[in-house]
Amino acid sequence: MVCIAIATDRRLHNVTNYFLFSLALADLLVCLLVMPLSIIVEVKHGVWTWNVSLCLLYVYADVFLCSASIVHMSVISLDRYLGISQPLRTRNKSKTMIIVKICLVWIITLVISCPIAVLASYDHSNILQNNSCMIFSRHYIIYGSTLTFLIPFCVMFVTYLRTTTLLNKQASILSQKANDKLNGNGLRRTMPHRKLGHVRTNSTSTAATFTSSTYKSSANGPKVSTVSYSNGYHNSVVELEPAPRMADTHSALLHKSLAKRSTINRWKSRTSSYFTNIALRVGRRNSLQAASQELANEHKATRVLAVVFICFFICWTPFFVANFVVGFCGALCSMPPWLGSVFLWLGYISSTVNPIIYTVFNKRFRQAFVRILRCQCCHALRDPSSLYSRNYTTIAPDTFNWYAYIFKCHAFSTSAEQTSSRHSLMLIVGLRRRNPLSHT
Repeated sequence: MVCIAIATDRRLHNVTNYFLFSLALADLLVCLLVMPLSIIVEVKHGVWTWNVSLCLLYVYADVFLCSASIVHMSVISLDRYLGISQPLRTRNKSKTMIIVKICLVWIITLVISCPIAVLASYDHSNILQNNSCMIFSRHYIIYGSTLTFLIPFCVMFVTYLRTTTLLNKQASILSQKANDKLNGNGLRRTMPHRKLGHVRTNSTSTAATFTSSTYKSSANGPKVSTVSYSNGYHNSVVELEPAPRMADTHSALLHKSLAKRSTINRWKSRTSSYFTNIALRVGRRNSLQAASQELANEHKATRVLAVVFICFFICWTPFFVANFVVGFCGALCSMPPWLGSVFLWLGYISSTVNPIIYTVFNKRFRQAFVRILRCQCCHALRDPSSLYSRNYTTIAPDTFNWYAYIFKCHAFSTSAEQTSSRHSLMLIVGLRRRNPLSHT
């Protein structure tokens, strides 16, 4: 079921699950090829009633597939440690590279198991004596136990310790960053205050200047001073000395329109700067939350590896310790046949437990199993949340609302600016049509 789930569900297509697919295949072959013959041998009290060729096939399949299962577990543990310690190097792995690594695991297993075939071809007594089909070569027992158990055990033990240490260190750093943000760099809401007089803006606009002519109706009448409008990069200054003359009404209206436009530009710039600052802070906060969630996922995966490591140690240690004892002592250190059978079947249990351990703690695997049992494996849909991978730094979806709000503010400001410009233009044209002599 593990193989079917990974093959039919795109959400399960990642580096670790590809290795799990290969591991599940090895464990499945152990259950299909090795265990049935072992059950028959146990029923016959350890007596082998078939020929040497079938005995060689049985012994070779036993060594090859059990070694493949153990090597897969050590490689998964090593790959997970490298993914945490060197994320930039292990990110964006191609499927070709993953397939090459899986093939390399099987080649290593082949190298471990090939000598037994050579020894059996050279001398049948290395695998078959007194109607008992098992490995009798003491040299190969030591060789195979070292490569199949001792080295993978050391790899899994060291990588698990290093992974745990590294995750604890990252957790302390992340906790320190969170405390710093809460103490001194938290999210503060500060709206800009409105000022009169000189206005500083951060947006570049096209320079424009309007100057009205001085008009005097009588000797003692009021006069209109020069109306200057300057909209440059740095400031906007509007100075107006009111004049009640109707001839210059269009100048006052135009000045009012331009001043309104300047105000809109000013508030557009301030609003943009303010909400952009908020968006950046919210993005940093959500990035911190995403990092915390990712770290929690890594801790959960590490706990799964711890369970796998403990089960591996419990299931295989008695069998390989007995192998080392027999390999070094020979006939001097014999043990009851029933005890050897118990140790052997305890190792076989590891092959049946591995897929359960790796998948029972994974929610997506559980969902895939339910779908398979309901015969819906062909209707697997991709979950949009899978786009936010643990190997990539992304902004959480809820922060997109801030950016949408900012974009709406920009659109509103631009629309208001365009509307104000159109209205001022219509007013000027209307005044010119009503008062054509006011410009002479």
